[in-house]
Amino acid sequence: MNKLPKCNWPYCECHEYLALWSDRLQDPKIVWHMSQLEIVEDMAFTSLACARERCPDRWMRAAIDIQLRKPFWDKQKSKSIWYD
Repeated sequence: MNKLPKCNWPYCECHEYLALWSDRLQDPKIVWHMSQLEIVEDMAFTSLACARERCPDRWMRAAIDIQLRKPFWDKQKSKSIWYD
């Protein structure tokens, strides 16, 4: 079985995506539609799951693993979005 290549966290697309949306979602001038927020949640979940598997920093992987075990992410897990 092939292993996934390691990423260059925090200089990877997953981190960039999470940082971008973290900033955008805090902007009080923007009113988000639920459909937009659902897409952002799905992409955040996918980015976190990718980093959990590929990040070279074991402490970051452990922190992400703890985050992904929270019930908040159950909706994404039920959609069969990649998560082991």
